[in-house]
Amino acid sequence: MKKNTVKQLLLMNNYYSLNKTLVSRLGIEEAFFICLLAEAEQLFKGHEKDGYFFQTAKEIETRSGLSSYKQRTIIASLEEKGLIKTDLKGIPAKRYFKLEYENISKFIFEGEEAEKEEEEETAETPDVKNFDNKESSDPEKGGDLTTRCEKISQQAVKKLNNSESKNSTSNYKESNIKNIYKENNPIGAGEKKEEVGAAEKEIKAITTNKEIQEVIKDFAKEDLELIDAIKEFYKARKILKKPLTARALKLNINSLKRITTNRQEQIAIINRSIQNGWQSFYELPKNHPIKAKKKEKDNAKYGFNF
Repeated sequence: MKKNTVKQLLLMNNYYSLNKTLVSRLGIEEAFFICLLAEAEQLFKGHEKDGYFFQTAKEIETRSGLSSYKQRTIIASLEEKGLIKTDLKGIPAKRYFKLEYENISKFIFEGEEAEKEEEEETAETPDVKNFDNKESSDPEKGGDLTTRCEKISQQAVKKLNNSESKNSTSNYKESNIKNIYKENNPIGAGEKKEEVGAAEKEIKAITTNKEIQEVIKDFAKEDLELIDAIKEFYKARKILKKPLTARALKLNINSLKRITTNRQEQIAIINRSIQNGWQSFYELPKNHPIKAKKKEKDNAKYGFNF
């Protein structure tokens, strides 16, 4: 998307106008700050250097009411997301800003696409009752697994008690029990139904939505720590009243994969989004402990010492 087209979404005249998607994804203060910078850039049109224009903390505070401390917090957050750049230039030094229009464009329209998908899927999804993963209690299907096993066990004991061979060994009894179980158990082959793996149980505990379960399973595999991180992010989105659909979750996971394929970094990124109340995933800052540790390992791997 062209720079001027994106700028039209942000510019203000005699009143403040905020882009709804930016407010939804960033919060009102950060969205407001970007719009302030877009307006400031317009005032300096033709005088920018490499896309940079200056704005002092005092000027911004006069126009917005945001204190210097609040500005520093917002600027740090927007830089981490890759939406703006800052630099100190000149003597005396002045604070220069640059709006990353390409990233802002992706941020806005990816957000709009995700929200649209969420609305469509929410409207189409029927109410689903939670049966606590129990099988049907329909008598024709044999009832739930617990009832069926109890009946089989009772039949086995009865047959063994009526057996003419009272001196049969324990091995013989065990063999009879298996044969009876095989005759009565529709699962077949006289074997117990495989227990659901720990990872599958954790995924099913997150939601009853099969599509979402498949998305999580495809991404996290059997990694319980990664599954737990996704579970907490899923819960956090509910608290924010922005529940995830299968499509929205897949978009977020694809974004996470583009940022990094390192498992520890992925978990740290997810946890950071939960902590900050973000609806998406963003790259870790360079000074993050996980990044520092990874760099240290890479240096050691190639024999570099710094």
